[in-house]
Amino acid sequence: METENLKVRGLRIGWAAVIIWFSANLLSQAVYMGLHGTPYDATSLLQSIGAWYWVLFVIEMGVWILFGTLLFQRINNNENVSVA
Repeated sequence: METENLKVRGLRIGWAAVIIWFSANLLSQAVYMGLHGTPYDATSLLQSIGAWYWVLFVIEMGVWILFGTLLFQRINNNENVSVA
C-alpha cells in the first residue's frame, strides 16, 4: 500500500514539474514578445549563455524524458484498466 502511495505521489510531483516548466516557458515567451514584439532569437540566446548551454540542454532533455515517461505510464495504465 505504501509503495502504491509513493508511486502516486511521484507521478503527481512529476506532472507538476512538467506543467510548471511548460508554463514558465510559455509565460517567459509571452512577456518577451510583449516587450520586444518578436519571439526569442534562438541563435543570439544560445550565444549569450555560452558554455551554460550544455547544462541547460541536459536539464531540458531531462524534463522531456520525464514528460515522455509520465505520458507512457499514463497510456500504459489506461490500457491496463480498459483491458481488465
